[in-house]
Amino acid sequence: MKTFDIISSFLPQGEKYLSAENSELMLYKNCDKSDFLNVTNALLKEGAESVYENTVDGNEFYFFCFECENVSCSFSKNEREIRIIAETGYLFPDFNKTEAKGECVPTLFQFETNHSLIDCGMCYILKNRDGSFVLIDSGHQYSLNDSERIHAFLRERTAKNEKIRIAGWLFTHGHDDHIVQFTEYLKRFSDDTVIDGLYYNFVSCHHRDSGFWDPELERYCNEFYDEIALHPEIPVYRVHTGMEFFIGSFKVTALCLHEDVFPESIKDYNDSSLVTVFSAAGNRIMFPGDAAVEESKILEKRYSTALKCDIVQCSHHGHVGTSSDFYRAVGARLALIPNTKIKYDEEFARIEADRVMESIASEVHISSDGTVEIPLPYNKNTVKVYSDETFEDFDGIYKLWGYSYTDEFKSELYKRYIERGGKPIEKYENTL
Repeated sequence: MKTFDIISSFLPQGEKYLSAENSELMLYKNCDKSDFLNVTNALLKEGAESVYENTVDGNEFYFFCFECENVSCSFSKNEREIRIIAETGYLFPDFNKTEAKGECVPTLFQFETNHSLIDCGMCYILKNRDGSFVLIDSGHQYSLNDSERIHAFLRERTAKNEKIRIAGWLFTHGHDDHIVQFTEYLKRFSDDTVIDGLYYNFVSCHHRDSGFWDPELERYCNEFYDEIALHPEIPVYRVHTGMEFFIGSFKVTALCLHEDVFPESIKDYNDSSLVTVFSAAGNRIMFPGDAAVEESKILEKRYSTALKCDIVQCSHHGHVGTSSDFYRAVGARLALIPNTKIKYDEEFARIEADRVMESIASEVHISSDGTVEIPLPYNKNTVKVYSDETFEDFDGIYKLWGYSYTDEFKSELYKRYIERGGKPIEKYENTL
C-alpha cells in the first residue's frame, strides 16, 4: 500500500497485520499526538483528500481518500498507539448525510428471534422519523422462518403501495446467528425491499487466528458475500472505529472492532464485533454485539463518557462477553438481552457481568419473552411487550444439542408462554 510507504520514512517501527479482505493495518506503538499529526500532514502533502475527522473522548480519528485507497488513521491517547488502515474496493459511509426528518416517533424494537431450536440469535429493528428502518443483525440458521417473520414485521409497518425501505442494515460480525437470516431475506424479499446501504467490517477469514474459529464460519460469510454481490444496487460501506454518521434518524458512533484488538489474539471470533452507539431523541443505545474479553478491555481503557448510554444490548447474549466494569461505565437504565429465558437463567449465577447489568438497569427484557417496542426517548414503563410468538421444540433441541429438561420445568415454561399471549401448540396441550 502506497500509504505505508509514505509513513515509513518517519515511523519505521510499525507492525503490519492482515485486517479485513483487501485491507491492511499498520500499528505504531509508543507514539504521541505530534507523531499522529506528522502522519496526517504527510498524507495531505502527498495529495490525500481529507474526508472526515472526529474526536471521541480525546481519541483522534482521520479518514482520507488517497489515489485508489481509503485510509483510516487513529490515535489512542491512553494506549499511545497509532493505527493506519489502508484498503481498496469499499466505500466510506456518507459523512455529509444529516438526520432524517419526519413525523414518526423514533423507535427501537428488540425482535423475538425464533428460539424453538436455538437459544442464540440477535435482531434489532429501529424505525426512523421518516418511516424507514434500520436493522442490526438478523438471526440464526436454526431460526428457521425468521427472514419471513422479519419481512412480515416490516411489511406490516409500511404502506401497502410502497416498498419496504431499509435505510441501513448493520452487521456486528459474521457469526451465523447474526447474518444468516439476512442472506435468506435478500434471496426472498429483495423485490419488495429497497436497502439504502449495508454497514459492516468483518475480519478476514484468513486471519492468523482463523484456525481457532468455527470451520463453518467461512462458508456462512461467503454465502453472505455472494448474495450481496448479486445486488450491486445496494451500496456496501465499511465501518471503522471513530466514524460517526447518520443512518436515517440515528447517529451511529463506531467505538471498537477487530482492528483495535491487534496485536492481541482474536482466538475468540466474538472479539471481532463492531461495537456501536446509536443516538436519537436524546437517547444513546449501546450495541456491543458479541464483544468479549479483549474488546471489553479496549473499551474500558480507551473511553469514559463515550460509553455512557440509556439502553444497552447485553453482549454475547448474556454468555461470557463484556465485563462488569463495562456495564458500570455504560450505566444503562434499560437492558435488552438477545437470548432465551432458559439459557440466560442457567448462566446468570456464574456471569457476574449479567448480574451487575441487571442491578443497574431499572427494566430488563429478554427477547424470547416477546418482541418489545421502545419509543424514544425511553421512559420507564413505556415499553410495549408483544405476544410471545415462538416456543421451544424440546424434542428438536434434544436431538440437536442434547439439552433435556424435566416435565415440570417444560410445563412451567409452556404456562408462562401462554400467559404472554402465545398461541396454543397442539402437541403440548395434551402433554404439558
